[in-house]
Amino acid sequence: MLNDPVSQSSEWREIGDGKVWDGMLAELNGHPLQSAKWGEARSEVDGHESLYLMFGENGNPLCMARVETRHLSVVGKAAWIPRGPSMALNMSSSGVEIALQQELCKRGFSLVFTDEYAVTSVNKDVRTIWIDLEQGLNALIKRIDKQWMYGVRRATREGVNVVRATSADEVTAFYQMCSDISQNKGFELPGSEQLMQKLLYSPMAPDQEMHLFLAMYKGRIAAGAFIARSGRHVHYFWGATDRELSRQRVGEAVQWAVIKWAYEQGCGRYDLEGIDPVNNPGVYAFKKKMGGEEVDLIGKKYYPLNIRGRIISLVAVTLGRIGIIGY
Repeated sequence: MLNDPVSQSSEWREIGDGKVWDGMLAELNGHPLQSAKWGEARSEVDGHESLYLMFGENGNPLCMARVETRHLSVVGKAAWIPRGPSMALNMSSSGVEIALQQELCKRGFSLVFTDEYAVTSVNKDVRTIWIDLEQGLNALIKRIDKQWMYGVRRATREGVNVVRATSADEVTAFYQMCSDISQNKGFELPGSEQLMQKLLYSPMAPDQEMHLFLAMYKGRIAAGAFIARSGRHVHYFWGATDRELSRQRVGEAVQWAVIKWAYEQGCGRYDLEGIDPVNNPGVYAFKKKMGGEEVDLIGKKYYPLNIRGRIISLVAVTLGRIGIIGY
């Protein structure tokens, strides 16, 4: 054990109440993938059970980890922590990682995979764009590409109307758009229609909510953006645009509606959740015009917790090969 005060004194507590968990997670502005709302949907739709572990001080959360349990051949029990663990700003990342690994080892896990949602100064494969909403809409507009804002105004003139989905049929239609685009571009669509339906139409919590914004044109869905709010941060998860209606600038319309809504809710950040200039240059160019800042995230790491875990790590097992990654 390293000589670290966190690793020596940590007492992890399991939280069994989803509303309590999500309220505490919002205090840390933790990622929506770490929420009980997301975990419960994953459990019901995909059968992945979650363990909710919190380390706190005087009742205040300092570190939280929603741990999905995966049973793997040879390895045994592996822990997957999507976009986590979530930590307070004053916490030592290295100390927390050690303490959490020790706790998971006690609970019979052989491997732990983390995906910490934190900025790093080292160039990583995980990159995204954060839009600062604290500056206000007027200041943001000055940062947004002029042609992008022109697209917002044109969409209004063309009669594009942005609404929030209220029916399962709308979600089905949106998912089909996403699926068609993923097949055409040759990338895997994370999640499923069942997961989208469950996330949208299960009860909303005050600090954790999901919405599907739809740009409508002449009675048809022209574009959509599935977003999730956790505390004061909003995240963009799934999106699709009907290419036949690109001239109506429906993509700009739906994203501008999300930005305005997030600002009105008092949110401070809109995370566009991923950029790939090489493999998806078109989407990258679109997001880059939205006035945000490109950031590098720590991304995925794995740690063996016992002999079995170390054996697997020696043969270079990756996240993708064992099916850990995903929403």
